[in-house]
Amino acid sequence: VQPTDEAYSQLEQNLVTGMLVATGEEQKAIYFLTGHGERSISSGGPDGYSLLRAGLEQDNYRVEPLTWGSDATDVEVPEDAALIVIGRPTGELPESHAAALHRYLQGKILFSAGTLNDRREGGRMIFLADVDTTDTFRQFLAQWGVAVAPGYIRDLSQSLPGNPQILRVSGYNPEAPLEIVFPRGVPLQPTFMPSASPMVVVNDGLRRPMPLAVTSQSSFLIGDLDRADPITSGDQPDPQGPFAPAVFVQGIGPVGSTPPTSQPPDSELSWLVVFGDSDFVANSFFDRGGGADLFLNSANYLLGDFSLVSIRDKAFTFREFNLNRNEFNFVRWTSWLFLPGLMGLMAALVWWVRR
Repeated sequence: VQPTDEAYSQLEQNLVTGMLVATGEEQKAIYFLTGHGERSISSGGPDGYSLLRAGLEQDNYRVEPLTWGSDATDVEVPEDAALIVIGRPTGELPESHAAALHRYLQGKILFSAGTLNDRREGGRMIFLADVDTTDTFRQFLAQWGVAVAPGYIRDLSQSLPGNPQILRVSGYNPEAPLEIVFPRGVPLQPTFMPSASPMVVVNDGLRRPMPLAVTSQSSFLIGDLDRADPITSGDQPDPQGPFAPAVFVQGIGPVGSTPPTSQPPDSELSWLVVFGDSDFVANSFFDRGGGADLFLNSANYLLGDFSLVSIRDKAFTFREFNLNRNEFNFVRWTSWLFLPGLMGLMAALVWWVRR
C-alpha cells in the first residue's frame, strides 16, 4: 500500500471518502458559475481556483462549471445542484441569469412547459465578492438582503505590516455556526483577505444574519483603493468599524416577500454565505492561514455534511509571523544579543559560585 504522501496526512480523508463511496452515499454536485468573468476552477495560475476544486473533490463532491450563454433566455440551474458558487464576477448579470438564480435560492425550478416545481430543498449559495463586483451582481445580492459596501477594510490593528490592504481576519464570531469557525472546539487560523469589502445585511424580519468574522474597533472603510491611511477627522471621515467581511444568512425569501405565519423548516430556507474577498481561496493564498478551511467548512455546513468539517490535511502548516519594522528589529536584536548575553551571565554566575 502506497501512501498519498510521506506524512500520511490524507489518510483519514481518503478513508472517510472511500467509506462514503463504498456505502453508496450520494455524491453532491457543486457548480461554479462561469461566463461573467468569474475565476476558473481549471486554472492553475495564481488567480485560479484549481486547489479549491481539489479540496472540494477530496470532500467527495462533484465539482463542475455552470456555463450559460449571454443571450440565452431559458437558462436554469441543474436539478442536481446542491450548491452554487459565484467567485468574483467582473461582468454583468443578464436578467435571465438572475431570474434562474432567484428561482434556485427560492427552491424552485422552471420546466420547459413553463411550470414551476419545488426542488428538494431551498437553494444553497456561496458568493465571493470583491471591490470591483459589478452593480448587477450587487443588485442580485441586495434582493436577498445582503449589501456589499463599496471600498475595502483597513484595520489598523489587523492589517498586515507592509501590506495594509491585506486584512488579517482572526476575530471569528463564537455565535456563528461552530462547525464553520470553531470546528471541534478549535478556532481557525487567521484568514488573509486582500482588499476585503464589508457586508451589510438588511434586517427585514425575513432573514437571520450571522457574521462569521468581525474586524476590530480600529478598522475603517476606505473607498479609494490607492489610499492606505484612513481619514479620521474632518467633514467626511471614513466609516469606522467593526465590520463583517464574511456573513452567513438564512432567508425565507427575497426582500419584499410576504412573511410566513409560522417558522418554515430549515429545508425550505435559502442558505447563503457571502465573503467580501475572493483572493483568500485563490491558488496564491490557498495554503496561507485558515482561508481554505473557512471556505470548505462553509460548504460542508451548507450541504449538511458536518462529519466532513475539519477532516482534512493534517500535515505541517506554515504559520506566518507578521511584524512591523520596529517589532522585527526588536525580535532580531533580542535574539542576537539578549539571549546570548543572558546565557553568558548565567555561565559567569555558575563559574563564580563554583570557583
